[in-house]
Amino acid sequence: MVKDKVVKDKLALEFNPLTGKFDLVSKFNANRIVTHQLNQAGNPLYAYDVQTGTYLLMDPLVVTDDEGNVVVVGC
Repeated sequence: MVKDKVVKDKLALEFNPLTGKFDLVSKFNANRIVTHQLNQAGNPLYAYDVQTGTYLLMDPLVVTDDEGNVVVVGC
């Protein structure tokens, strides 16, 4: 969850074996991935365990769009 923070990808230098030179590359920052911890009614997410017959609190889920793409903060 990102609150009031500017989250950017990091720039790094990596050696390119094809050219023999260093290239400036952008490394994806995983903190940009949007997650949610509540269902549509605003209650925490739970999963039902059939073996024990109990409800377990779930970890945050990744938000996806209608086409299945992961939603990220920024561009």
